[in-house]
Amino acid sequence: MLPTHESLPSHLRIISKRTRLEIPISQIHFIEVFDWKCIVHCDAGVQHETNVPLKDIQTRLPPEQFIRCNRSFLVNLDHVSSVEKDALITDDGAAVPISIRSTRQALPSDRSHFRPISLCVPGFPTSKKRQPYGCLF
Repeated sequence: MLPTHESLPSHLRIISKRTRLEIPISQIHFIEVFDWKCIVHCDAGVQHETNVPLKDIQTRLPPEQFIRCNRSFLVNLDHVSSVEKDALITDDGAAVPISIRSTRQALPSDRSHFRPISLCVPGFPTSKKRQPYGCLF
């Protein structure tokens, strides 16, 4: 049975390098699987490694805040600054790939909380042909 939104904690509890950690969910930018380990990317470039499977971590996080945009990535929508054709760009500039299969399923239909590309990339000229949020559709 999946936990309800009310029962989801405000912190993600993991064990990293034999240390118990409680990471505030608001600080998590994205989580990736690399070399059979999950790497939790947080504010200020801090990374935590854990052996907990991504599927298990996903059940501990709010589903309206975190999306699985690729079989190896979970992204916090609160830290997505723009959407490109094949990637989500986070606040710290990391490009998280979007799989072709989950492109339409992964992205919310309401993208009002994404900032326009011109605000995300200083000095980057936006063409009139380009849609304001880098929409895929």
